[in-house]
Amino acid sequence: MVMTLLDVVTNLESLNSDATIYAAEPWTIASQAIVAIEPESGELPEEAQNQTLKYFWKCLSLARLSRVGNRLRKTSPSTKYDAKV
Repeated sequence: MVMTLLDVVTNLESLNSDATIYAAEPWTIASQAIVAIEPESGELPEEAQNQTLKYFWKCLSLARLSRVGNRLRKTSPSTKYDAKV
């Protein structure tokens, strides 16, 4: 399913954590993007190749980064560095 990078990031928590995000460069919120399982060969999935999309980020890693960012935003400036990954 083709969507924008903004769609992917907005729905990050509902995505398969084993999947990878592939997006069109230059990366912007409007970039076309797909979420797919990376082939064992390490190559781009066929759907990404057909649309000239590039590797963007693993869903699990981006979800973790997002959660840390959310925790940092909720803390005061004096305690923001206490957030644990």
